[in-house]
Amino acid sequence: MLFRSQTPARASIAMSMVLRPGGVDSTQLGRLGLCVAVAVAEAIETSTGVMVGVKWPNDLVVAAPGGPVSGTRKLGGILVEPVITASVPARVNHVVVGIGLNANLPSALMAPVDAGAVPPVALIDLVGKAVSREHLIVEVLAAMDDAAHGWFPDAWPTWRARYEGRMVWRGVHVVADDHGGSGDCRGGIIAGIDAVGGLVVV
Repeated sequence: MLFRSQTPARASIAMSMVLRPGGVDSTQLGRLGLCVAVAVAEAIETSTGVMVGVKWPNDLVVAAPGGPVSGTRKLGGILVEPVITASVPARVNHVVVGIGLNANLPSALMAPVDAGAVPPVALIDLVGKAVSREHLIVEVLAAMDDAAHGWFPDAWPTWRARYEGRMVWRGVHVVADDHGGSGDCRGGIIAGIDAVGGLVVV
């Protein structure tokens, strides 16, 4: 049986947009979701004053500065779906970017999350009142102009630094579990992201 979670009307933000990056090399695609995450985080701060961090690769989270990992709460997330050309090398024709944000549905009314998942939080929890979803969407759309070019080689170093500055678990020791069943677990300190947007663990 398939269960679907449904958000009440006018409670949250679920939006999609199409970006046309102009034939960028598909090997650089991993950068785009990170740039979008930064742009949306900055838009939320501009619209509501809530400080937003990122959990690699594209979760939007809230955490107390210097606080424990267990205090992290998920505010939203980014999904990037590319359409790749058949050329050699492959190029990105266009990208569908989906953005979901917990806005005006209090987290106490949300469905329980799976064990081990980051628990949710909503802007209404953090601000203390309902926020203007319309105003926030306008801020997000305005921020996409820069994010759509942030993954290009000339702009990426700046966006990479902006992303790393928001990584809430940077400097934290983590263990990566191999869910393939081999039982191979590797640990290390999250140091940042690499040139193509991959997570760096040392």
